[in-house]
Amino acid sequence: MKKNRLIIGIGLLVIFLVWKNYIPESSIIGKYVNNNTEPTLEGPSPIQNGVDTLRLFDNGTFKSRTWGDGTYEFEDAFFESQIDLTYSYPMGKAGYQMIAKKSLLVNIKLWFNFDLNFYFEKVN
Repeated sequence: MKKNRLIIGIGLLVIFLVWKNYIPESSIIGKYVNNNTEPTLEGPSPIQNGVDTLRLFDNGTFKSRTWGDGTYEFEDAFFESQIDLTYSYPMGKAGYQMIAKKSLLVNIKLWFNFDLNFYFEKVN
């Protein structure tokens, strides 16, 4: 009986971890707002200067006040999904990479500075 409970417990844990860590590409599409309170290198302005929005579209493009218009690629991995932005700036092309994570309530955050707790949070 104890062995069955252990197997069921491990099975539930595996199911929870898969659900918690898996982010389908279709679920990242939408509007995100930043929360940073300090300037970041090549990142959005602090919210005191106005909230920056990042819009990800289903055709692989994005629009942002910080980076302008560009394209993105989403790489889903079990432990750490990421999104790579590519955009134009006066000297040519540039890129920015963020980690994508979701909370228990399926709220997706795109972390651009994990150490300072700065991220874009999905609002729709």
